[in-house]
Amino acid sequence: MRKWLPFKGIFIAFFSILILSGTGFLYLWYSKPFYINHFLDREVVKLVLKSPETLSSLHVLENYGIKGHQRKLDDESLAHEEEVLSLLYSARDSLQEYDDEKLDAGEKLSKKIALSLLGDLEEYEKFRFHNFPVNQLFGVQSQFPSFMESTHQINTKEDAKDYLLRMVAVQKKFGQVLEGLDKRKSLGILPPRFVVDRVLKEMSDFVTLPARENILYTSLSKKMEKAGFGAYFKGETLLEAEKIIARKVYPAYQELIGYFHKIRPIA
Repeated sequence: MRKWLPFKGIFIAFFSILILSGTGFLYLWYSKPFYINHFLDREVVKLVLKSPETLSSLHVLENYGIKGHQRKLDDESLAHEEEVLSLLYSARDSLQEYDDEKLDAGEKLSKKIALSLLGDLEEYEKFRFHNFPVNQLFGVQSQFPSFMESTHQINTKEDAKDYLLRMVAVQKKFGQVLEGLDKRKSLGILPPRFVVDRVLKEMSDFVTLPARENILYTSLSKKMEKAGFGAYFKGETLLEAEKIIARKVYPAYQELIGYFHKIRPIA
C-alpha cells in the first residue's frame, strides 16, 4: 500500500532540518527566490509556522524569546487541511518553474527529492479521508499527553502558564478531530470494531484517573520542580491544572469516547 503524504509528517520532518542550516530563508518571502534552495527553505518555513507543535519540537524560536506558539496546539480542522494542501500545490507549481538546465547537481537533487514528495498530491487528496486518524497505535488521544510530557519545555513561569493554556486548547483541537471523523463517517469510512474497542479502553482508562495522577498533572509538577519554582507558584499552578484536566481535558476526551460508542454498532 502506498504511503500518502501527511501534512505534518514526512514532508515537514524531512525538510525541517533546513531551518537550522542558516541559508538566509528570511528574505524574499513574497517573490520567487533566485536560488531553488532558498525557495525550498521558504516553503518549509511557511509550513512549519502553521504548526505550533512542530515549532515547539524544534526548540529554535524559544532561544530568541519568541514563544507565542507555546500556548497553541495544531489546527486539525478540515479548512486548515485545505489551506495546507493549497500551499503544497502552489509550492509544486513554483518548483517546476526552475529550469533544470540552470541548476547545478545539488540543486537538481533538491528539486528531484521535493517533487518526489509532492508528486502524489492528487492521489493523496483523492484518498485523504481513507484512514483512521484515531486508532490503537497513534492519534490525538495519545499524542496530546505524550507531546505535553516530552516536548513542552518549562523553564520560566510563562512556560508553565502556556502549558495550562495548551491544556485548555485541547477542547478545540479534539472538536476539529471530530469534524474529520464525522466527515469520514459520512463517506462510510470507519475503523474496524477491534480498533474502536481498543481506543475506547485507552481513553476510558485515561479519564478515570484522578486528575492528580494524570500524566498531564504529574509531568507539569516534575517540570516545575526541575525549574526550581517556589512552592506558592507551583501549588497555585498545579491547582489550576487539576481544574483544567477535570473541566476541559476530560470532557474533550468524553466527546471522543461518545463518538466511538456511537459508531461501534456499525463498525
